[in-house]
Amino acid sequence: MNEYELQQSREYQAAKDLENALNNMSWRPEVFAKSVRTYHRTLQQSFFRTIVAVIREMAASDYGVDLRNQGSHDTARAIIDSGVLDDSYLPFV
Repeated sequence: MNEYELQQSREYQAAKDLENALNNMSWRPEVFAKSVRTYHRTLQQSFFRTIVAVIREMAASDYGVDLRNQGSHDTARAIIDSGVLDDSYLPFV
């Protein structure tokens, strides 16, 4: 997917909306996580598949890393290296 197609996707727009929310100093990850529990069970599964995709992307060797996101990259890499995601089955039901 090229940059233009990416920027035209609804996923990109959703990511930008989330970026704006995260940019607020009063963002509370724990409250967000609890809020996801209110989703329909199928949407919870879709959300988790999205999180797995984010982990894979952040662990990629071509992911731009500096001191601000080194910990996230290292943690994502450790999750990938553990192999736990290799056995994950996340069906769309």
